[in-house]
Amino acid sequence: MFANLIPTSCRGIKTIDRELFKVKIDVRAIKVPVKHIGSIQKQYRDELFNIPRQKNVIEIDGEKEYKLVLLRPDCENTENSSNEVCKLAEKEKWAFENHELVLNYEHWSAEDVLKAILPNPDEAPTSYEQIGHIAHMNLRDEYLPYKNIIGEVILDKSPTIKTVVNKLDTIDSTYRNFKMEVLAGEPNLVAIVRESGCRFKFDFSKVYWNSRLQNEHERIISLFKKKEYICDVMAGVGPFSIPAARNKQCTVWANDLNPSSYSSLVENIKLNKISNLVTPFNIDGREFIKMAFAKLALEKKQVVDGIPKTFDHVVMNLPATAIEFLDAFSGVLSEYSQESININEINPNMPTIHVHCFTKSETPETDILTRASNALGLHENEFPEFEKSAKAVYVRKVAPNKDMYCLSFPLPLCIAIRKQHSE
Repeated sequence: MFANLIPTSCRGIKTIDRELFKVKIDVRAIKVPVKHIGSIQKQYRDELFNIPRQKNVIEIDGEKEYKLVLLRPDCENTENSSNEVCKLAEKEKWAFENHELVLNYEHWSAEDVLKAILPNPDEAPTSYEQIGHIAHMNLRDEYLPYKNIIGEVILDKSPTIKTVVNKLDTIDSTYRNFKMEVLAGEPNLVAIVRESGCRFKFDFSKVYWNSRLQNEHERIISLFKKKEYICDVMAGVGPFSIPAARNKQCTVWANDLNPSSYSSLVENIKLNKISNLVTPFNIDGREFIKMAFAKLALEKKQVVDGIPKTFDHVVMNLPATAIEFLDAFSGVLSEYSQESININEINPNMPTIHVHCFTKSETPETDILTRASNALGLHENEFPEFEKSAKAVYVRKVAPNKDMYCLSFPLPLCIAIRKQHSE
């Protein structure tokens, strides 16, 4: 609404010149008795002149009984006015006046400024993900010629932001980081983020972190019971592992292949004082799954109903490829046999696996179940029981034709005890 008040000389500039945004305007105002000011501001707030750092009630020199209430630019004091505050003024016979205002760069929002600058005034790229002091933008190609001024405006208008970055390409499938460039502010990409009562410190340019996944982090952790055993296969800097240990006293084995993620994970374990609960690893995911199951069974030497002590939950948060790693569960308990275990095929004491994935299918659940079944190596007659026990939960839309889901299911016993044939 207010961007059209900014002088047209700002259109197309690529370096910020704050003086260009200074403008004098006449604002329609109503001379209102002081005793009615409070009710006017409360009842008709949306019809008043609301702009940052500018009062919409003005003192009148030498006048104690009245004040000027500034109206929105599109308010008109006509008989057919649709503005309720104008109708009230007509009814009460309050006078209308023009009031001159001087507005500066500080008065305009980021959206106002960018709409005045960019060639297409109907849109303004003001959305970003905040990671500590960093604003992470994902600018479309048409905005790239204006990327630096966009970054500077975001920096100016966001008090908690000290660095603005733009994503340059897609996420690296191996280490889950992506190239980025600093558009404005300090070239400091080491962020400290608070989530679920925990602190996370990491170099945003070297690891994966997505603040939009906080609800998903909390949803998964809510499924854990106190003091359970958690296997976090693609742990990153610890958004599942750290809160699970700190808030639920879970014993967590956390792994990530990315050396930078591993280093941050180690630091975050110390930062949150949970070294006694979280054990970090820096190996391949498949290798970690097989090692973790074997090592935990060996360490605990507990057997319940013929099953060794194992994990209660396994988290696999690498949506691009995590499903492919399900083949690693084949034979993780192969030293045990069906005959030695007096339990059903789908065992309530088996770990619940939570695997995140992407899908572009019009039938997402069918697509995900089929891919997971194939990766696990289930036989055709084993699929119905697996399908019945599994649950696919929608997480978020990643792109117009790409969604993120989490498939949760108990590890099928037939897979866990399957004998591995040597080639």
